[in-house]
Amino acid sequence: MQKSVLRILLISLTLIWTGCGVYQPENAELTTTTISEYSNPYFSDTTKDYVYKANMEIYGRNLGGIVVIKKINEDIHRVVFATDFGNKLLDFEISSDSFKVNFFVDGMDNKRFLKALEDDFRMLLQPVYAINKTFVGKNEIIYGSEQNSGNIYLFENKEDKFLYKMIFARKSKEKITFEFQNKKDTFAEHIGIIHHNMPFTIQLTKI
Repeated sequence: MQKSVLRILLISLTLIWTGCGVYQPENAELTTTTISEYSNPYFSDTTKDYVYKANMEIYGRNLGGIVVIKKINEDIHRVVFATDFGNKLLDFEISSDSFKVNFFVDGMDNKRFLKALEDDFRMLLQPVYAINKTFVGKNEIIYGSEQNSGNIYLFENKEDKFLYKMIFARKSKEKITFEFQNKKDTFAEHIGIIHHNMPFTIQLTKI
C-alpha cells in the first residue's frame, strides 16, 4: 500500500515539474551572459516609413492589404493597416506600456484580435530588450529576455549578426514565433508571425 502511494506521489511530482518547466532553445547550451541589453535592429529609424504587403489568416479567414509602420519617437510606433486601394482599416500607436487605437472599421474591433495584435507588435517593435540569459548553438547566439509574463528569445546568426528569429514562450511551451528574412541587418525584407496556441498568422513582405 505504501509503495503504491509513494509511486503515485512520485508520478504527480514529475508531472508538476514537467508542467512548470522553463523553455530552452533546442540544440543550445546556457552560457555566461555578457550583455545586459539587446537593441532591436528593425523599425528603429524615425525618418523611414516601413511599408509591407500584409496577409493575415485568422480562424480560416484571410485578410490582405498593406501595413505601414512608423517610429514616432524613442518609445512609440504607429501602425496602420489599409486595403490595397489605400482605405484605412486600423490605426494604432504602441509602446512598451501603452496601446492606443486611433481608428478601426467595423469588424476589426474584436477584443481578442486587438489583444493578439497588441502583443505581437509590442514584441516586434520593442526598441530594447533587457537580457537575463544567453544560449549558444552551432550557428547562433540566443538572448533571453523576460516579456509579458513569459520569455522572448532572440536568435542572432553568428556569421552575419542578423536577428533572424524570435520565440515567445511561457513556461516550457512556445507561444509565438517571429521569423525574419533580410539582406541588411537593419531591415527585414519578410516577417512571419505564427501563433502556436490559436489559428492566427501574419505575413509581411516589403514593398
